[in-house]
Amino acid sequence: MKTKLAGLLPLLAIAATAGSASAQPAAGTCTDALTMVSAPFYLDCEGAFTGNINGSASELTALQTYFGSQTGNAAWTWVGKSDDGGNGPFTGSAPGGSATGTLTLDAPLSGFFVVGIKQANFFSYYLYNATSPVTSIAIDSRGTAPNNNGFSHVGLYTAPGGGGGAGSVVPEPSTYMLLGTGLVGLMGVAARRRRNG
Repeated sequence: MKTKLAGLLPLLAIAATAGSASAQPAAGTCTDALTMVSAPFYLDCEGAFTGNINGSASELTALQTYFGSQTGNAAWTWVGKSDDGGNGPFTGSAPGGSATGTLTLDAPLSGFFVVGIKQANFFSYYLYNATSPVTSIAIDSRGTAPNNNGFSHVGLYTAPGGGGGAGSVVPEPSTYMLLGTGLVGLMGVAARRRRNG
């Protein structure tokens, strides 16, 4: 009897481990936030991830890693979050108990920006390029935390450049080379016309 029990113990341990692993919720997929990914100025999203968003240096570095190829590696700035004093950069707090909602901005926003959705112990990032000033943002918690329809908070990050941003994206060196080659070619055509003309 003891031998049979000893043989069953490893199997019971495996079953217990499998049961506890399946009890852990899996993060969502950011593209499930249909309200956000269907916005006309939406570019991309990343997530969901486990953790928090609060404007740390590691978050700003992560945004460059995720979205740098689309934003010319612009440096990101943390603006604030909806549960800061005075609701941060928004006129109200993120809605609770609902999968979707709208947040109005304190000031119009254009160019590159990222909206971070924080829900339970998960978060997702959404990249936008507003070509004209935006005064409100549709938010959607679907695709972040599983089986949770409320928002913990919403974070806002901005970067220079984009469709109407405060700065401009610095061109790649190859762009300067192409421009220089074009100018040399035009100067050659002009010189030939003067000689022949």
